[in-house]
Amino acid sequence: MIHGCLRPAGAHVAMVTTTSAINTAAAALLCRLQFALVWGTSTKHAPQHVGISHVLHDEDVVQIVTMTVAEQKASKDYSKRVQEYMDKYKAKKKPLKS
Repeated sequence: MIHGCLRPAGAHVAMVTTTSAINTAAAALLCRLQFALVWGTSTKHAPQHVGISHVLHDEDVVQIVTMTVAEQKASKDYSKRVQEYMDKYKAKKKPLKS
């Protein structure tokens, strides 16, 4: 996951978790994360089903598996997230000219 072009060669790599890897890819995926599959030296099996706090090693490959729409709707905070999105959308929407 941590590729040479993302950091200077020879730079020390701090501990990278599944959460920080997803944040670098796209923060919107984090709220929909169901689990991740990881191939690499940080796992015992290839691939291994891991959670959000799994610590990744250099050159691990991560496949992010998100929730389906039905699973998202069943989550506890779904209505809150939809309401926040609609509020932002209405704030951006231009008022009609009279």
